[in-house]
Amino acid sequence: MAGTKKNLWFYSREQRAKRAYLHAHLATAARVKYSAALQRYKFDAPLLAAWSLTLTAVLIVSLTACGKVSNKPADVIQKENPAGMENSENSNGAAETEDGSGGVPAKTAVDEKIEKGEDIMYITVGDSVMTMKLADNASAEAFRGLAASGPFTVEMKEYGGFELMGALGERLPAADEQILAEPGDVMLYQGNSVTIFYGTNSWSYTRLGEIENMDQKKLVEIFGDGDVTVSFSLEE
Repeated sequence: MAGTKKNLWFYSREQRAKRAYLHAHLATAARVKYSAALQRYKFDAPLLAAWSLTLTAVLIVSLTACGKVSNKPADVIQKENPAGMENSENSNGAAETEDGSGGVPAKTAVDEKIEKGEDIMYITVGDSVMTMKLADNASAEAFRGLAASGPFTVEMKEYGGFELMGALGERLPAADEQILAEPGDVMLYQGNSVTIFYGTNSWSYTRLGEIENMDQKKLVEIFGDGDVTVSFSLEE
């Protein structure tokens, strides 16, 4: 019996020692595992933060590509494009208003003449309207440009019994040369005056054009009675 009790006591002590050892080992293992887990967490945290920033950037780019991100506040956008005021596009791609006009004024007959480069002007003295065929040069082109915004008038004075001359008020490009002017010729004199001939004269001029379908007798009746006011236009 005494031996049995001793053995029981021995095993009991041995068991207790083993239990103490196991407890100590488990505590040490727990500390090691906890430390390793903590180190792994410290290592992975920057990586997780980088992934988070990357995903955020991708999301922002995607929304921007879809046209759903705007730098302007909502109230500013609403003011810039209030309801009911949207513009539509016509078949040519130009923006137009609700009435379809597009805000572009219609072309006038004068605009069309200028675009087409028509070489006709009209000279009016009183009730007489004459057609003037323009010369093909820069001076005649500039002279026609004076009437682009509407008719203009020139106070013309009789000179020498064969011509009328009046100041234009501005200088036009000139290419003067010695010319024998004949009845119906319209000349630029010294770059700043227009001359209409109902007689003949030889001098240095730049040709602007000539009056069509008008003989000398008729020209004398219209221009040979002293000073007159002459209107030049692109329309009759």
